[in-house]
Formats: sequence, C-alpha cells, structure tokens
Amino acid sequence: MMPNGLVESFIDTVPTGDGGTRFGGTLDRTLVLSLRGNTTRLTKQLGYGYIP
Repeated sequence: MMPNGLVESFIDTVPTGDGGTRFGGTLDRTLVLSLRGNTTRLTKQLGYGYIP
C-alpha cells in the first residue's frame, strides 16, 4: 500500500468491452483503502494501472 492509501496489483487477463478477455500481464485496477484503527475499508476502485 502506498502512503496515500492506493494499492497496486498485477493481473494476467483484462476484460474487453465486448465481453471477451485479453491475455497478457498488466497492472490491475488501483484500489483506494481507508485505514482507521484496526479497520480497513475499500473506498474506491480506479482505472487499470492508475498511478498518480
């Protein structure tokens, strides 16, 4: 997890707009997490490979 709460991960398939699948490694959707005490929540999903 990055200091700004973003999380990156790697995937080997990406869904296409027509319902198919594209094969080949890439970054997955960027996730935004919120941490408070001992609770972690997923607050948002950003685009594939989004790195600000």
